Amino acid sequence: MSKIKLENLQKKYGKVTALDDLALEINDKELIVLLGPSGCGKTTTLNCIAGIEEPTSGSIFFDDREVTDLPSHARNVALVFQSALLYPHLTARDNIRMSLRISKISKEEMEKRVNTTAKMLGIEPLLDKLPFHMSGGERQRVATAKAIVRNPSVFLMDEPLSSLDAALRESLRAEITVLQKNLGITMVFVTHDQVEAMTMGDRIAVMADGKLQQVGTPDDIYNNPVNTFVAGFVGSPPMNFFKGEIKKHNNDYVFEHPRFNVKLSKEMTGRIKESTDKKSVTIGVRPQHMTLSGTQKEGALKGKIYAVERLGKETVVIVQYGDETRVKAIVTPPFDMKMGDTIYSLPQTEHIFLFDSSTNMNVKLN
Repeated sequence: MSKIKLENLQKKYGKVTALDDLALEINDKELIVLLGPSGCGKTTTLNCIAGIEEPTSGSIFFDDREVTDLPSHARNVALVFQSALLYPHLTARDNIRMSLRISKISKEEMEKRVNTTAKMLGIEPLLDKLPFHMSGGERQRVATAKAIVRNPSVFLMDEPLSSLDAALRESLRAEITVLQKNLGITMVFVTHDQVEAMTMGDRIAVMADGKLQQVGTPDDIYNNPVNTFVAGFVGSPPMNFFKGEIKKHNNDYVFEHPRFNVKLSKEMTGRIKESTDKKSVTIGVRPQHMTLSGTQKEGALKGKIYAVERLGKETVVIVQYGDETRVKAIVTPPFDMKMGDTIYSLPQTEHIFLFDSSTNMNVKLN
């Protein structure tokens, strides 16, 4: 298997910079997820690792051996794309065999590998079927078998689940994770779906505008977002943000917003520097940490219920204040208020994130 190192990787298409000085180390046998919105550079990164794209500058190493200039076939990588790339006129068995066509193994060894891989992925009943006789999930399993039958050192997956229905995506993401651990293979998985990233990755590399924003375990990314982009992108529903100032009242620090104010927790107050007084900041609060009430509370944000989304185990309440600004809160059923009702919301002080409004970076308070 392989450790991968990307060193100051840059990729330009004319005047457009797709990757901007990207530096990332991927551990041997690790499943790392490249997460970000469309156009952030995650697929370009994957293609550079695969040898499909040539970086404008920078270096790529597999196990300390530079492969930047090596063609794709010389890197021993396997790729699975969003659309299962299968030959429509060949059976699943023959599609899988095609990956071994340039290898120098015997027919007996080839059949052994095909059958072993098919058993591993549970696709033995599909081996004699043509692709148009299979479901989308079955085709994706065959495409995965086609990729891993060569025993690659690096396994690359580019949004392989995005075209499948929700139930099938949930099933296959667990299967892929188990497969990666059983094979002990280095895997780079590209997705824009933060649920996939959180449930699958040993680590997540969050990208935006061709730049790496943060790398860490799912818990690190969720609980310690480095900036407002990461905080807002990871989490469903996304984090709520409010711009205001921190001011000192007697011995307390208070976040003051034009429409509400929040006294900061004792734990946070104990770490605030004097220089933070009157500093312009943005607070971030996840929906599950917004407290709602039908009765007025001191310092609370007054708004009207814009919509109620009942999801069974939880209810998402969307509160609108002002002309366009909306806040999302998650509450436990039953929730009896309805659209148009006046409601008061307040962040739970112990769960507030603080960001510098000028840089959008998480405020590190010592």
